Amino acid sequence: MSTMKERWGQETMRFGFTGVPNLLLRVNALEETKGSEQITPAEMFVLLVILAHWIDHRVDPFPSIERISRHTGLSGRHVRRIIRALIAKNYLISYRNEEHNGRNNFYSLKPIVERLTEAADRLDTNIRNTLAKDSITQLETAERLGFLHPVRMPRT
Repeated sequence: MSTMKERWGQETMRFGFTGVPNLLLRVNALEETKGSEQITPAEMFVLLVILAHWIDHRVDPFPSIERISRHTGLSGRHVRRIIRALIAKNYLISYRNEEHNGRNNFYSLKPIVERLTEAADRLDTNIRNTLAKDSITQLETAERLGFLHPVRMPRT
């Protein structure tokens, strides 16, 4: 497996990187993410910018609307609309922190972390159940959705 520096080059990597679980990138393929809960490309972009500011897991990120706007190229008004949509879809929670003079919104990512954790647990359970039943139908489905690398199980 190659390192991030090998993939992207040292010059690029000196500006940092954002760890994003693959399951987040595939959230629209999850069974429970239907219709109005699906995330649009613009919403994903804003969410990724917020994630890029999540430096310490104990402190919620708090990039300003202006900063998110600069990073995405979207207007401040559009960013606000997207954040309201992400809150309505239960991807994040926005709140003011009085310890920081209530200036910026803080964004709790707990809802999306919980959603992805539950989805991962369910996928693991489905895979275990499939293996126990000696049926590869669900494994093939998970593979087709991109959740697994190809796995070939011998039939008995």
